[in-house]
Amino acid sequence: MMERGVTYLLTGNKFLVVAAISLRSLREHWDGPVTVFIDPEDPHLCTIRQIASAASASAESFDIHRQHRNTCYANKPRLPMTSPYRHTVQIDADTVVVGDLGELWPTFDGELVLTQFADWVTGPQGGPKSRHVYGRVASWEKADPILAQQAMGAPYPAVNTGVLAYGREHPIVKTGWLAETLKNPNAFMSDELAMQLIYPEYPNVRMLDDRWNFSPIYGTARGRSDTRIVHNHGKKHANREQNRALWWPHFRAAWDEDWGGIRAWCPGGDGRLAEYIKQHPEAMEEEPCQSQ
Repeated sequence: MMERGVTYLLTGNKFLVVAAISLRSLREHWDGPVTVFIDPEDPHLCTIRQIASAASASAESFDIHRQHRNTCYANKPRLPMTSPYRHTVQIDADTVVVGDLGELWPTFDGELVLTQFADWVTGPQGGPKSRHVYGRVASWEKADPILAQQAMGAPYPAVNTGVLAYGREHPIVKTGWLAETLKNPNAFMSDELAMQLIYPEYPNVRMLDDRWNFSPIYGTARGRSDTRIVHNHGKKHANREQNRALWWPHFRAAWDEDWGGIRAWCPGGDGRLAEYIKQHPEAMEEEPCQSQ
């Protein structure tokens, strides 16, 4: 078993471009092992393997649990049980790594490291934006009434599972996260809400601020000053100006290098990027730029 490594789950063609950009940016800050979990039946497997190879990452088959809706959410809690590392950083494809991973790594085998979404909390005490989290938690009252009501009554930090890290012995990632997700597997963001409900019940959970999972839309001032990972949640990397300002230089650097053969398959199934390029062809004709 390897000591430390980073994992991704990459299926389908909607996330091909953002995953390539994320992996390329990761390699600017991490030269250790990386595993990209893949669906061996994916029709875009050749391109996915090409992206993994460009990042010097191993591409490992993953037994995808298929369901009617939100398959990706239901599979994320299965990744920790498949990780080949003692200590794992697990990152969503729609991210850009812009700093050293440093504090994100677990410090022992039984530690879980979570990242807060902006400065939101679960209860209504956090103001208008936090009420989004309150409402999402409330939607789980039928699936887990005790934990849902507990979270609704307490201002727990709102987590985003697009970036997290764990030692392989923490009980949440061994069994708890998946078990809670399976109480409501087809729900929107089932993995994230499951983690939101259960993490206060467990020891050895360390919460990092949103520098490690920075939303260009909702991120805090503290996050902007020392960001390590940018998360373009909801595929907003191309159609939101504040997201695009952070993402586009990394995309253009990959394009200029033809990193992972991106010129042959971009934009893949990324409809928002395709629309932006169509409406702004001059953006692809600018002078080559360097990622920040």
